[in-house]
This record gives sequence, C-alpha cells and structure tokens, in this order.
Amino acid sequence: MVVSRPNYSRGLARLAALLLCALLGIVPLAKSAQGFILQLPSRGPDPDKDLTDRDGLYLMVIQSSQTARIRHEQVRLEDLGERLRKIFSYRSERLLLVNVNAPLTFEDFVRFLDAARQVEHLQFALLTPKSFPTKQQPTLFSKGRPIYTQYFGEESFK
Repeated sequence: MVVSRPNYSRGLARLAALLLCALLGIVPLAKSAQGFILQLPSRGPDPDKDLTDRDGLYLMVIQSSQTARIRHEQVRLEDLGERLRKIFSYRSERLLLVNVNAPLTFEDFVRFLDAARQVEHLQFALLTPKSFPTKQQPTLFSKGRPIYTQYFGEESFK
C-alpha cells in the first residue's frame, strides 16, 4: 500500500502571501478584481513601411491631472472614455499608447486608465523616453513583434 502525503505547499504559499500583506498593510484584491496589463515596448527600425498610424489616434499624452491630448485634441478626463469609444469604434486594433507629460500622482494616472477602459478589450503600452518613436526608429515592439509605427511624414519612407 502506497500512502501519499498531502501537498500543503500551495496553501502555505497563499497563507504566507496573506501574512505578508497584513504586515505591510496591503489589502489583497478579490479574485474578481480586474487590473491593468501595461506593456513597456522597445523601439527599433520599421520592418514594414505600410503599417503606420498616419492619423496619430493611438497615442494619448496625459498633460495634467485633468486633461490629455489625443493628436491635436485636448480631452478632459471626464470625457475621455466617450471620446476613446468613438475613436476605437471603427478600429480593429485595441492598443492605446500612453505618455505622461506632466507631474502626476499614480492615483491620477490610474484614473486615466480607468476612464480609457470604457473601450472593450483595450490594451495599454506605456511610452518612456527610451521607447518613444523617433524618425530613425519609428516602430515599437512588444515581445519581439511590431505593435505600432509612428508616421513622421513622407520623408520617413525614403
């Protein structure tokens, strides 16, 4: 007769995580809570000259705790969800590039992402100074695949 020992490691790991949260004063999220998946892309040369965002509507620049810019349009935080729903209503790609161009608290940043989540299945990529597209490296990559190419004018295609 073979007697197997019960595997307590999963339960112990969960208990350890809960104790650590209690010690640090962190409230663990319920299993039904939804968070954000934020990609951190890298930039590089354009592998396909035909895939560009010629209208610039995939880029949101947060300019203050209450306003963001989408291309040349200033959008207030309270109007952001509706505006993005209109923009993405005729687009199959569900990727929003986010750049912060103002001193902002993390709470304010999350408020913008919450407002933008009114668009179903929207994904976010955070642009940093090292990942912002340039004329020499206009394409952004995530996990080795191109996800976005900034259009800089006809001279970028020569």
